[in-house]
Order: sequence, then C-alpha cells, then structure tokens
Amino acid sequence: MNQQFQQQFSEQLKTWVAALRAGYSPVQALDLIAQDSPEPTSSLLYELIKEVRQGVPLYDALKHLLVRTEGDDLDLIAQALAVQLETGGSLADKLDLVTQLIDKRTNPAEDYRQ
Repeated sequence: MNQQFQQQFSEQLKTWVAALRAGYSPVQALDLIAQDSPEPTSSLLYELIKEVRQGVPLYDALKHLLVRTEGDDLDLIAQALAVQLETGGSLADKLDLVTQLIDKRTNPAEDYRQ
C-alpha cells in the first residue's frame, strides 16, 4: 500500500501545483486531488484533510501521513512546506521544484535523452 500511495501521490503532485496556481488553498487542492484519486491515495488524503480541519497544522498533518506511509517524497513535500512557511513565497513554485526532483530521481534516463 505504501509504495502504491507514493507512486500515485507523486503523479498527483503536479495536479496540486496546478490547483495552487489556479488559486486553490493547499487544503482545497488536496481535497480536489483526493476526489479524483484511486485508493489508497484518496483515503489517506482524506485523513490528512480531516486532521487539518480539526486544527492540526498542514505541516504536522503531512508529517503524520509520512509516518503512516514511510515515504521519502512526502518528506520532501513537508520540507518544502516548512520552507514556504518560514520564508514566504509561492508554495506552488516550491512544490514544482520538488516535482522535478522526484521526476529526475524516479526517471534518471530522461536526463540523458534531453
């Protein structure tokens, strides 16, 4: 399940970036992704959203999800969120960089073709 979630969520990260750029809040964008995602991503994101709506900061909720799924990609996302909270700026831009990093890590052959 954890590996399946990691793969699905890595694919959905681009949707999160696009939704943020379209004006959605981070949690609204995650809700949008959860609606369109297959299991287990949908259920896990709904758990995260529930935590946030109960008052848990998004960074902490992401860390809780990280513990449940043991995913390196989520750690990168949580760190990008922490940097954004500390320094300001565009979360979409920071997540876009994380997306590029994940793509390069998971598809290293792509770098050689370009």
